[in-house]
Amino acid sequence: MAKKRRSKLVQPTRTTKGSNYHIHPLLLGSPITAFPSEKNIFYAVGNVLFGLYKYSHDPSDFMQALLSYELALSSAFFELALDRQRWKAFPVTQTVLGSHLVRDGQWQEGLRLLENSLRQLSQEGDPLVYANALFQTARAHEILSDWEKARLYYRDALRLYEHLKYLLGVTQSRAGLGSVLVSEGHLKKGIAELQKAYEGYCSLQQSTKADEVNNICQAAQRALEKQPAEVYT
Repeated sequence: MAKKRRSKLVQPTRTTKGSNYHIHPLLLGSPITAFPSEKNIFYAVGNVLFGLYKYSHDPSDFMQALLSYELALSSAFFELALDRQRWKAFPVTQTVLGSHLVRDGQWQEGLRLLENSLRQLSQEGDPLVYANALFQTARAHEILSDWEKARLYYRDALRLYEHLKYLLGVTQSRAGLGSVLVSEGHLKKGIAELQKAYEGYCSLQQSTKADEVNNICQAAQRALEKQPAEVYT
């Protein structure tokens, strides 16, 4: 059986100046080089990769598209030349921009974009893209310490990722859900989710993430030992 093709348009490197990623020469020879800034190049690459995902249905293409959009938003040019209307044109980029704005403290506009992207994506029929929007919305509510909404969105994302059998999404959702449950004081259930997330990150060979989750899990375990029982059911 032939190996499943994986996109190599954006790949990690240790030599690229100003970024940990470089753009594939095929893309640098395309019309996207007409854009004046690094921000616009990464945005255009994200669009190319997302279009590739719509054709290939390969989750790695989708994750690389998200990475390119994140690189565009983290560019030094972002605050100087942000064309928000362009970012608001598509649900997937609304999700990325909304998450960025919440992290940047502009939570009202960020949540509005996330909720709008959820409404549109729920009708478009791509479950992986919708699951990512649910996950990002959960993270946004977690940042704002809205534990109840964060817990609900993480559970929705987890169910959809499990249906898709997408281990990275399942693991990230379990880690977020476990952290929220611990923050709410539901230690036993939180620890159970965190332990599963730890196992998932180990399977994915993401040792840094596994260590982060394990640290939270150990702290929750120590807190649990100091209380006699847990009320949450």
